[in-house]
Amino acid sequence: MNKNKITIFLFIALLVLSSCTNEYVNQEPHTDDYNQILQLLDNQCEALRRENATMLESLYAYPYNSMEHHELRKLVMLKFRTINTLECNYNIEKIKFSSNNEKAELYMKGIIIERIEGNAQDREIEAPQPDGHNDFTFTKVNGEWKFCPDGKCKGTITEKISCEDGSIVSDPKKCPVLQKIQIGETKLAECLKDKITPENILPVLIGPFEAQQDSIKIVDEDKELGLTHYYESDYLNRNDNKELFQVIFMQASSPGSYEIHREKFLNDIRNFNVTLNAFVNNTITRDAQTINVKWKKVGGTIPDKFSRVTNRYYIAVPEYNAFFRFNFNDLVLKEDGDDAVRTYFNNLCE
Repeated sequence: MNKNKITIFLFIALLVLSSCTNEYVNQEPHTDDYNQILQLLDNQCEALRRENATMLESLYAYPYNSMEHHELRKLVMLKFRTINTLECNYNIEKIKFSSNNEKAELYMKGIIIERIEGNAQDREIEAPQPDGHNDFTFTKVNGEWKFCPDGKCKGTITEKISCEDGSIVSDPKKCPVLQKIQIGETKLAECLKDKITPENILPVLIGPFEAQQDSIKIVDEDKELGLTHYYESDYLNRNDNKELFQVIFMQASSPGSYEIHREKFLNDIRNFNVTLNAFVNNTITRDAQTINVKWKKVGGTIPDKFSRVTNRYYIAVPEYNAFFRFNFNDLVLKEDGDDAVRTYFNNLCE
């Protein structure tokens, strides 16, 4: 075998070896693949800054019916509730391509500027991390580069779904979101059968609103007020920590006590109507008489934390000598107040 044949043989051997591993370090920062990954990084930062979960999810390889997609959304929504991304700065060392340019891995150090509780902070990032894990790995899907940080690019297909807030549930009705329509035709009096307990009347979640443990009041008998049960809790929107409403349930100990409390509520409504020029709307909630009162000015005998209440619902259930009252502060949109009441009773009546 002469020198030329040996050279050709070595070249072919290297070529075969390369086609098996097909791994190389791209030294050219201006190839199309290189630029697409840089654009992917820019898009990721833009989605984080705009807090656009849909845009961010589209940058990842996971199918939308996979557990990896649902876990990503859950993490993203949690981040959006607590952290604001302001700026992304990357110092890229190299991008390592493999598998016939179908996979890639980024080597870099960077700083992400984030606002946490009102203060801007620098968060240092590194790829790969000291333990070898790399969140900046990519794969091609239909010719387009996508993030695939754990190698499970095809995802684990599941029948579970991801709710708007990131919660993962097996039944869409269990999503912590406000419901726009009434589910079922069960009357409110029937819904209360065997359900007058704190756990049922004061659920942990009403859509995205979460019960505030320090506000919960549970009284199972008050002879002075003529009540058998009195349950109360504030609910705060987990997504912004500003929208607040209150649920109050009262069950009178007798029909006579029920009438006393009913007249008191009607006097409150007349007072709001006269002194605050409130809008009063008589309606029905699951066959129960409902009065919705809305006004523009602050006033009335309202607790301090609800000094900005401008929307209130009174719902009577005479079959149980009972009342519901919902108080909404003015940061809760009118339609969200309607949907919160509807969601509450959908859950109670399921």
